Amino acid sequence: DFRRSDLEQLARGLRLGAEEYEVHVLGGDTNEGAELVIDCALLGVAKRGEIVKRSGAQPGDIVAVTGFFGKTSAGLKILLESAMAPSKKVLSALLEAVYMPRARLKEGLALAKHASACIDSSDGLAWSLYELGKASQVGFKLDSLPIPDGVIEFAKANGLNPEELALYGGEEYEFVATIPPETWDAAKRSVESVGGCLFRIGHAMKERGIFLREREIEPKGFEHFGE
Repeated sequence: DFRRSDLEQLARGLRLGAEEYEVHVLGGDTNEGAELVIDCALLGVAKRGEIVKRSGAQPGDIVAVTGFFGKTSAGLKILLESAMAPSKKVLSALLEAVYMPRARLKEGLALAKHASACIDSSDGLAWSLYELGKASQVGFKLDSLPIPDGVIEFAKANGLNPEELALYGGEEYEFVATIPPETWDAAKRSVESVGGCLFRIGHAMKERGIFLREREIEPKGFEHFGE
């Protein structure tokens, strides 16, 4: 029951996204199903030796992220669970995080020069840290989480824990990276030079596990192919 105008809106959205990230839509295929599914596959080219893997973190490395956490989780609760935002300004910011995600392409290229290991946070911050630690055989001690004021207000209005929104929400599309202490200042300047930000949230350690201050964090999040 799709109308022509619906398809035109989808095409406009794909075009705008392609223009924003300077990529080309080459084609696709259509099929039939009970739900609408838009599946995108990307191809890219990288220079040999410049790919940052998940397995390079060392004890003592700084753990950093490229943005705030919790907005998308809160926005989805508004859309799917009828949770309430405390103000129109907060509502707008939380829904925008869901409707208009931003890929950190420039920040990723800037981080690649300095990071020892890196992963994206689309499956949730806690799960991303767990995967990073598993690949590098290290643990993480977190000192703080970058949670925006709007998420804290939303959590308070709905009786929720803002740290859990930040840790287990997912769909933020930020980078979670480990950076050797001696290159931290250069990494921060490099990310800021392309208009981004880099928040220090903790450090890697030899002992396995993920801890926020003294509390152990569960490795929860979206697991691909999980049961």
